[in-house]
Amino acid sequence: MFQVTSTDIQQWASTRASQSQLPDLVRRLILTTIDYRDIDNIAFPCGDDISNPGYDGVLATRSSNPYVPVGNSVWEMSVQEDTKRKADSDYQKRTADNPNREATFIFVTARKWSNKEAWASEKTAEGAWKEVRVYDATDLELWLLSSFPAKLWFLELIGRYDNNIETLESYSKRWMSSFKIELPLEIASVGRETSITSMHSFLLSENQTQRISSITKDESVIFLYAAILALSDAKSRNALLSKTVVVRAKESLGHPDIESNQGLIIVPVFNNIQGLEYKKGFRYIVPLDPSNLFESSAVPLSRIGTQALSQQLEKAGLSKSKSGLLAKNSGGRLSILRRLMDPICLPEWAQNDQSGIRQVIPIMLAQYWDTKYSGDSEMISRLAGMTSNKYENILTLLLNLPDSPVIKTGSLWCVNSALDCYLSFMSYISKSDWEEFQKVVLTVLTDRDPALDIEPEKRWSAALYNKTWKFSKEFRSGLAQSLILISIFGERSGTFPLSNHSQYIDHIVKQVLTGADRELWYSLGEVLPLLAEASPRAFMQAVESSLSSEEKHIMGVFVESDDVLFSSSKHHHLLWALEALAWDTNYFKRSVKALCDLSQLDPGGKTSNRPFNSLICIFRLWMPQTEVSFAVRFKVLKEITIAYPDVGWDLLVSLLPKSHDMGSYSYRYKWRELSCQSDSKITTSELFESVCETVDLILPMSGTSADRWVKLIESYTYLPKKCQESLLTYFNSRISEVEDKDSHIANKLRCIISRHRRNKSAQWAMTEADIKPLEDLYKQLEPTSVARFKYLFNDCYPYLIDGRSSRKDDGAYLDQLRNTAIEDITQEYGLSGIFELSRIVSSPTIIANSVPLKFITENLNLILENLDSKCSREVSFCQKLLRRGCENHGKNWAENIITDTINDNWNHNKFVNLLLSFPSERWLWSLVEATDHVVQIEYWQRAQVFHHGKPTDDIQYAVGRLLHSRRSCSALRLAHSAERNLPVTYVAQVLEIAATTICSEPGDTAIRYFIAGLIESVQSSQEIERAVKMKIEGLYLSLLTSLDDTNGPKTLHEEMSNDPRFFVHVLSMTCKPRIDDNTQEDKDSTKEPKKTSIDGAARVALDLLFSWQLIPGKTPEGSIDASRLIQWIDEVIELTKEQDYHKIALCRIGNVLSYSTGEADGQWPCNSVCEVLEYYSDTQIDQNFIIGVFNQRGTFSRDLFEGGTQERTLARKYRRYASQVMGTYPRVSDILNEIADEYELDAKRADEEAEKNRIEYG
Repeated sequence: MFQVTSTDIQQWASTRASQSQLPDLVRRLILTTIDYRDIDNIAFPCGDDISNPGYDGVLATRSSNPYVPVGNSVWEMSVQEDTKRKADSDYQKRTADNPNREATFIFVTARKWSNKEAWASEKTAEGAWKEVRVYDATDLELWLLSSFPAKLWFLELIGRYDNNIETLESYSKRWMSSFKIELPLEIASVGRETSITSMHSFLLSENQTQRISSITKDESVIFLYAAILALSDAKSRNALLSKTVVVRAKESLGHPDIESNQGLIIVPVFNNIQGLEYKKGFRYIVPLDPSNLFESSAVPLSRIGTQALSQQLEKAGLSKSKSGLLAKNSGGRLSILRRLMDPICLPEWAQNDQSGIRQVIPIMLAQYWDTKYSGDSEMISRLAGMTSNKYENILTLLLNLPDSPVIKTGSLWCVNSALDCYLSFMSYISKSDWEEFQKVVLTVLTDRDPALDIEPEKRWSAALYNKTWKFSKEFRSGLAQSLILISIFGERSGTFPLSNHSQYIDHIVKQVLTGADRELWYSLGEVLPLLAEASPRAFMQAVESSLSSEEKHIMGVFVESDDVLFSSSKHHHLLWALEALAWDTNYFKRSVKALCDLSQLDPGGKTSNRPFNSLICIFRLWMPQTEVSFAVRFKVLKEITIAYPDVGWDLLVSLLPKSHDMGSYSYRYKWRELSCQSDSKITTSELFESVCETVDLILPMSGTSADRWVKLIESYTYLPKKCQESLLTYFNSRISEVEDKDSHIANKLRCIISRHRRNKSAQWAMTEADIKPLEDLYKQLEPTSVARFKYLFNDCYPYLIDGRSSRKDDGAYLDQLRNTAIEDITQEYGLSGIFELSRIVSSPTIIANSVPLKFITENLNLILENLDSKCSREVSFCQKLLRRGCENHGKNWAENIITDTINDNWNHNKFVNLLLSFPSERWLWSLVEATDHVVQIEYWQRAQVFHHGKPTDDIQYAVGRLLHSRRSCSALRLAHSAERNLPVTYVAQVLEIAATTICSEPGDTAIRYFIAGLIESVQSSQEIERAVKMKIEGLYLSLLTSLDDTNGPKTLHEEMSNDPRFFVHVLSMTCKPRIDDNTQEDKDSTKEPKKTSIDGAARVALDLLFSWQLIPGKTPEGSIDASRLIQWIDEVIELTKEQDYHKIALCRIGNVLSYSTGEADGQWPCNSVCEVLEYYSDTQIDQNFIIGVFNQRGTFSRDLFEGGTQERTLARKYRRYASQVMGTYPRVSDILNEIADEYELDAKRADEEAEKNRIEYG
């Protein structure tokens, strides 16, 4: 069966390929007959590398056999007929080049040579080499007898294959060649790095057996081949590959050629591996499929990630869209991918038992089934025609078949590949199956979301109200995806109730959507994109019908529901559906017009995904998300500007070029393949033409609106020259008609001109020739009134038309411009011009700083008069002038003004405005005290006080006045800024008053940290009594327990840990008092219960309890005194044993014990806590200790496909803790093992969730 003769070898030598294959044969013979670990160097170029200079082979080994000498050897090879001439030539050349008396020269020929021994002896005698040997075809025949894998490889090379035994290399290449395209072998290992590492560990070890588990044995074999090729060391790689054979029949293992060749790596792929004898001297790599018993030691092959698989398919030459489709629908399995590319073949189990195909059809139609949902089970029962329990038993049998069509993750059943199932089994579906499927789809997809029964703002918590779906979301989406697959591949079945599969699907989708009300549109949410793909025509008709109706029920999808953190609605699913249809040339126009209607009707919301954004995405010039042509896109755009002018204008503006832009890909069909046009790029010329077309459309729409002109000017510099000229021509032709009272156009032009002149050396900057037309336009639009100076005072650093910088470096130049402007205004418009300017600028303070000082003194009366102006900007202008006067003339000047006006009968508002003009300092406060009570109140309600340069007495005075005016936030902010200079006793008083006074001003986030800082200074002070500290912490308890970077209410915590009575008192506040039936007050139903105060006190007590982490009995050194802790617990038990909250007390004790520290040797918890847990042996304490441990983990995040890695790490940690205390604290060991058990369960759940994510997202 496996015989190779010298004649076979000599005949092979006559083939053209033998010259490049002979070195490979010799290398394999060496690697399979010598322990490769004894080889120090081996180099035998094969294939295309035989033309490289140097020896045909070089070998250095520490062991030998009859054909391989120990030490160094060089090899020359030939397949030529004139063997002696070639041998003489090679010998002479190598001897002349570099003779080596320590190396053996070996000449190998694939021909028979009768005079080889004499030739070798003659050359050896010359002494140039240690020894000279010759191996001919006869020697190769004998050498092959000692190497079964090399002989098997040679037989395959000459076309003599065996049905039951094959080299790993031949088996893998043959299997991979069954794909329609040449795929890179690394496709079998991508994303399986952990499995590769495990496989390499085995291959490089001396272990005898390793198992690999996958969906099919074939996939495991291909993975093994890829794993060996991934070895970094070429010697190990070639040796292991040369030694590995695949065995298809168990009886073949007893063949003498195999049994006599120890060192083989055997890969058995036959079905019955039970009872397989693992013989000494051989190594076994056993592929397992689902039909084999589970082996925990097996290397598992995870699914190949969708993205990684798609990239490999793209490398092989498939389009991006087709690669993604195949990758997604292969389920990450190569065996399924192979069938998808050649749908003629059935899975192996289906070929052997086609009756089993009927059992797959129910789950194939549903695609998913979550056994936790009663609705899923009811519908699957209808599809299967049997109880759900009976059908699940059938699926379990299918699950254990090789290449199984189903998988199970937790409670979720699903098909391995929906596309594979439909391509393979569609023809086996009967008419009654189709009829029942239609009924199930209508039942499931017309079901209303139960969350609609509650208010939108509460829908995030629908589960708390038992308002959850009867059907799982997977079941709903699975049915909808089946509709798509049937609509695409339905021609494979001839049993549809209607004339064809398209009519059948259209009919179902129409039945679902026709007459849908707001609730049904909302409920359909997630499946809308799938329904659109299943039947684009029926879906589009339903959308258009609803939008044109008076009720417009489709707008129900825009209803938003708020959860704890975010806002959500279902409308984005509708947008995805329309975006998908926009890719389709048949539905492009209708889908974008529907989006225009939705944009007009859009009620707005907190989510950024709006109909208008979908339009931008579809029409984006540099990355359009549609396959329609340029001409069609702009024809539809033009129609939009006519039918929807406002939407059209906004859309065109959004499409204009910008300095930078960001785009994203829109939703696409999941299953339907369109053209490959989406993979192409927009060329520069196409983009140029698109921009010009957009400008041509937008110009007529801009009219004479200043706002619209500004939008166009913003894009001016990013437009092609041709478009810029079109804009200038249009502007100049209609400049006399435009109305721009606020000079928006002129301001925008000035900003652009300034930026380009200031950065004239930049590559992007316009030249002066390009700027001039804009400047001419600016001059025509520049205001002629005092408003022409507005830009100088509107911003601290305005854009200047000449391009000079207005920043600090050019500050003197800007001051000069402003001073000149003030002079020009004064000369041209008089004093009123200055006040008019103050009313229209955004920062009147800049004007006040620019006027000369004499302006203040000369116009003091007018300034004072305008303090009562109705224009707040004018008042601010006057106040800043007065402050400048005070800064220059001193406080006496200000005091005189105030004193002079006290008797002028000013109204309170005007007088307070005067007071607020001056710095808030003690001299001013003294004057304020002399005014009437109303003025004092108004002043302190509006005054801004800063601590800089103020003595402590002044700070305390101001804080007191602010507190008196109910401005607690300002008082606390001021106290915090001057905290170091204030007595800590005063700080404590401020905190107490602020907490017990209603604040009249809004707070901000920062105030929380100011308060925390003040409390921390009180907590750390030795001057403050403990009772005061406890009171302040109690007043601010909610704040202290909500901030992570504070000490928290540490005094209260210490008191709870030191005084059991205080702990019990706090605990009692969280519980309702026991009602005495004989109490008359309780019987009096006319009295309102004091609900608010009780609830408030309970809330404070709960905050304190749940923030308490200080274990009683803690010593100053940080350790726990077990006797003191037990004494504390005993007293709590005694105080609460007759109370309703006794169990709650035990719960909190267990929880606080979970905050234990560890011992120096790594033990956890510490010995004292272990002793307490053992001493009490209380279930309540133990369980809440466990809960406390879990709660301390806090929030965490994980990768979508990560699984339970984190939880398994935690489980190992607590197992280690358990083993440490097992001997001394057995009950604690049990508690810690229970924690580990829970984490392992969590790990399993996380694994299941990760597998669901892989199924759904790849």
